[in-house]
Parts: sequence; C-alpha cells; structure tokens
Amino acid sequence: MSRPTERDDAAGAGDAADAGDAATPDDTADAGDATAPDDPPAAESTDIGVRVGVDTLVAAAPADGDIATGLVIDGAHLHERRGILAEATQALQAAEFDTTRSETELFVAMYHQLRPQVYSAAARTVQHAQRFDTPRLVLANRYLRPGSLWPRRSESDPDAWLPAALWQAVTEKAREAGVPVVRVDPGSTSRQCHDCGAWGAIHDDGVLVCRNDDCPVSRVTRPLSAAVSLARQVRR
Repeated sequence: MSRPTERDDAAGAGDAADAGDAATPDDTADAGDATAPDDPPAAESTDIGVRVGVDTLVAAAPADGDIATGLVIDGAHLHERRGILAEATQALQAAEFDTTRSETELFVAMYHQLRPQVYSAAARTVQHAQRFDTPRLVLANRYLRPGSLWPRRSESDPDAWLPAALWQAVTEKAREAGVPVVRVDPGSTSRQCHDCGAWGAIHDDGVLVCRNDDCPVSRVTRPLSAAVSLARQVRR
C-alpha cells in the first residue's frame, strides 16, 4: 500500500462546474444534495476522510489515524484571487457611471481562474486516495445549497461559497474515477481529538491541542484530525 505524505497549494488547472452557496461545514444544518445516492458500504474498503474548508481547502486522512499519510491543500492562492475580484468589483460599483459590462467581464475572467483551482484540488484529493488499497471517500453530509458566486462577487469572505464548491467537486471527481463516496453526520469532528474524542483547544495557527492528558496526541493539525474523525464516523 502506497501511503505518501503530501502538501500543496490549489494552483493548477482542471475541469469546471458551477459553485454553490454554502456556510462552513460544522455550522449549517443538513441541506439538499444534487449528487447521486451514496455508494454502498464495503467492509474491505479503506475509508479516507475528506474535510473541505477555506484556509485549508482540503484535508484528507485515513481512518487508521496515520496523519503522516494525509493530504493538505492550502487555499492561499485561491483566497488571493478571490480578494482581487471582491476589491475590483467594489471599486467598479463605487463609480459614478454604469460599470455593468466591466463587472461582468471582470467576473468571468476571475471565475475562470477560481473554478479550475477548485477542481484541481478535488482531482488531487481523489488521486491521493487512489494510492490506498480500495479507497472510499467520507465527506460531511451538510451545507450544500444551490446558488451562484455572482451575487457574492463583491464579498471578500469565501465561506459563502467555497466549501460547497469543493464538496461538489470532490464528489464529482470521485465518481468519475470510480471511487466510492459515503456521507456522514460530521458531529463535532473538527473540535474533537481524533484519537480519544476529547474536546481540544483550537489555536489560530490551525492546530488542535488535546486536553486529555492520557491521550498520545498532544498537538495535531486540526483539518487532518477532523478528516480522520470523519473517516471513522462511517463505521459507527
């Protein structure tokens, strides 16, 4: 079984599809889902938890808790482009003349940069999972709502659409590759230690510190810990 460790940004090209509106995965109630039903569970599969977000676009890790084999895709490049779009759109909207056409052209140009990055991150996630024996992706069953980035083009906060876009893209890429997907209730997976389940202290640098003195985990990258917990949810 090949189990590499990877970390990369979201730069690159890939397929494109419409992004949905969304809130962050841990804070929104279950919503409608445009994907096909979950693939049936397989006892012999290797469950790979996939946690999508904003600062960290994707964190993927297996249910066995081996963080060293995880994948982390940072969102800095995408955030920078999203910020440029928001600032430029706000400047155009503040003009005293009609800027509708300019806004549209700017949006189209920037959107063609944002969407491929989302799908590139999704493709990398599926490729990473395929390095495990009989992989199955486990995603949170929340927060996907239909919508468009257009009404939010002047907003600087990507929480409004990015997690849902990633969720959809990972699901699509997995199905294209024939990798099964199952969805679970995430519960408090992003706030609890993946090893012992104790609530951890969350630091600004993305680190979760377990408060259980008897737990072998002291400090762990929070998105990877959440990914492991997601992967384990499917067996509960």
